[in-house]
Amino acid sequence: MNEDISRTATKAVKWSFASEAAAKIIIPVTQLVLARILAPEIFGVLAIVVMITSFAEMLADAGFQKYLIQYEFSDKRKLYEAANVAFWSSMFIAILLLALIVVLRDNLASLVGSPELGLPIAIAALSLPISVFVSTQQALFRRAFEYKRLLPIRVVVATIPLVVSVPLALAGFGYWSLLAGTLAASLYNAVAMTVISEWKPRWSYSVSLLRRMFSFSGWSLLEAISIWATIWSGTFVVGTLLTPYELGLYRQPILVVNSVFALITNATTPVLFAALSRLQNNMTEYRRFFFSFQYSVAIMLFPIGVGAFFYRDFFTSLLFGPKWADAALMFGCWAFVTSLGIVFSHYCSEVFRSLGKPRVSFLSQCLYMCVMIPAIYIAASESFSALVIVNSAVRFIGMGISQLLMYLTAGFGFLQVMKNLYAPLLSALIMGIAAFYLSNFAGGKVLWSAIGIIVCALIYIGVSLSFPRSRKVIFAFAGKIYKRNNRVS
Repeated sequence: MNEDISRTATKAVKWSFASEAAAKIIIPVTQLVLARILAPEIFGVLAIVVMITSFAEMLADAGFQKYLIQYEFSDKRKLYEAANVAFWSSMFIAILLLALIVVLRDNLASLVGSPELGLPIAIAALSLPISVFVSTQQALFRRAFEYKRLLPIRVVVATIPLVVSVPLALAGFGYWSLLAGTLAASLYNAVAMTVISEWKPRWSYSVSLLRRMFSFSGWSLLEAISIWATIWSGTFVVGTLLTPYELGLYRQPILVVNSVFALITNATTPVLFAALSRLQNNMTEYRRFFFSFQYSVAIMLFPIGVGAFFYRDFFTSLLFGPKWADAALMFGCWAFVTSLGIVFSHYCSEVFRSLGKPRVSFLSQCLYMCVMIPAIYIAASESFSALVIVNSAVRFIGMGISQLLMYLTAGFGFLQVMKNLYAPLLSALIMGIAAFYLSNFAGGKVLWSAIGIIVCALIYIGVSLSFPRSRKVIFAFAGKIYKRNNRVS
């Protein structure tokens, strides 16, 4: 049974990675093209709109997606009954929130320091009922590990903003071009997933089932709210204390960096959660699977974060253009701490949820926010540079909190984690030392920077190959690529 889950999870990661690879290559390309067309303050405006609508979408989901994935149903009929209750409950909340946002649009815009954004916020809220179709269908596909069927949809959804937003931006529509692309992609995603899904929304409702579902997912909803607050509190502070230009410098690097890392996290996190949920009654296999998963991801992420930090000026100029030079420090710091945070903190939440303890993840987020929010508020009051440094540094406190709760909840000690990850950490450290000297030697010159990046990559691979476990992972990954290329040819 456990071997079947591992094999299924491995196949699911392959197809999930393929779909995310296609999406996460197209999405950053779209953002980078738009960054060269639109001014930073335009992205600052969009950040405020998305902050409000994303909160409403999260409330509309009400945590039901986690219930549909994790709960052990006796048969498919029971699963579909729960899906109907989740759908209609979420739809009711979504329509209610849409009406409230439309009525209170100007008040909400004033609350975030941009009173002129009432109409864009109301229009963006049209995505709320659309997102209900996506969240319910997505939960059922993820539960069944059916990522292969989602691949073509993900590719089209990722392409729509490129096709819609870029021409509108060139025509001078500003942030309206970004909103139009986002809404068009959401609408297609909802329709396409509903068409290919075996389950279709039907009027079937049970209040007793709703109570049972909400008692299960209530903590997941609170956790989701805390995660939203953690992600968007910086945007709220910057939007309130600083200018739209600085808000654009703050949000756009985060968006691009997160899109790149999401190539891995979006492909692996749902699979990790589903697999751990099935292994929760066998802690030996549970521990083995988690540490193996964590190690494989760390090998990929650590060198990306270190390289992005030391070559931040080069990547910022290459990706965004010269008018985004002030965003280099934000880009480099965020990439570095995100590469560590995914491994040491992000996956901890999946452990808590898979063990049926989302309240622990909620506690982790609350403890982190108690430190983060006052820290970034004080830093933003000083300067944008101070905000960037403090916002990145405080994430190490979040990692420490997650590791402590991992030990108390699942018995995963910090020394065990470090023993598991010492090889990729040491390899990244040696590469970082080389990157420090090579980036200074390059002096911002494109050719020497490119050569330095290649040398750093070779150093990392060379050091990693000296560790048997890393060598096994790298050769296995290379073997899969070789077999795939042979099949294609």
